[in-house]
Amino acid sequence: MKKTIHTYLIFLTVFFVYCSDAYSFASNNNSSDIVLNEYADITISAGYRTDTLDWNISGYNNSPNILSELEYEDIKIYQTALNIKSVLNCFIVNLYYNYGFITDGSGYDSDYFGDNRTELFSKSTSTIKNNSVEDFSIAAGYQFLITGSKFIITPVIGFSRHNQNISMTNGIQTVAAEGETPVERPFLGLDSTYESSWKSFWTGVGLSFIINKNITLSADYKYHFADYEAEADWNLRGDFNHPVSFIHSADATGNESSFKIEYSFLKNWLMAAEYKYHNWSTKHGIDTTFFSSGEQGSTKLNEVNWTSKSLNIIFGYKF
Repeated sequence: MKKTIHTYLIFLTVFFVYCSDAYSFASNNNSSDIVLNEYADITISAGYRTDTLDWNISGYNNSPNILSELEYEDIKIYQTALNIKSVLNCFIVNLYYNYGFITDGSGYDSDYFGDNRTELFSKSTSTIKNNSVEDFSIAAGYQFLITGSKFIITPVIGFSRHNQNISMTNGIQTVAAEGETPVERPFLGLDSTYESSWKSFWTGVGLSFIINKNITLSADYKYHFADYEAEADWNLRGDFNHPVSFIHSADATGNESSFKIEYSFLKNWLMAAEYKYHNWSTKHGIDTTFFSSGEQGSTKLNEVNWTSKSLNIIFGYKF
């Protein structure tokens, strides 16, 4: 966390120096090249999103280097969001909240005796549904017009949090050691959970192109310096503690990009179509397991990876 904050502070310093220079430029040029609109807008959106999330851990003393791997794939999400933006003298403040309902997805749990995913001795599949995702972001930035063009560039900084709440049911064993759960048969009572959270400081830039008074194209990019945390309950493991069987923690980074076309109509109303993409990953972290005996043990969390793609329709009102 200290390294994350230190790196972010460097970007923060560069950001404020950059904005100070931009503001000085605006003042010295009588603001002729700067967009000085003062307004606020509120938008709501609805969209469809697909996510994938995977993680794996090593065995104790890194033997094997991948002991257990969980993959959550084709997670289908219907989501809705609220966004509030205020612009005053080129300075922007933005608040964003999104909530999504997970309607379907698949989980895969694989365990290995050998290094590099060899000697598979257990694999099962499960169903993911009736869960949720949440996204929150607060941002501040500064916008100005590139001289002699219709391009608006906006450097931005902010804080965000992204949560995925996953539960696994309807388990089916597809690979098993001899004498264990029969293969290709369901095992009853599976209701395990994995709740993950990515908390980040980020810096980014937005670029908008004003086609005419009604239509604007925009693209945004954000780079995240994140802390990753997760908490799980493996409900069928009698040797694990409940409701917290193990936790994960690691430093992470994330890339976020979006593309949007916006149309203004009836003076104050707007509608837009938007595509968003997230690609996040952790560095090596720690897996801490809590046993029913009261003891606990730790091993290496090798990696966590999260990708998200969404398409959203946006309606809003500008004040």
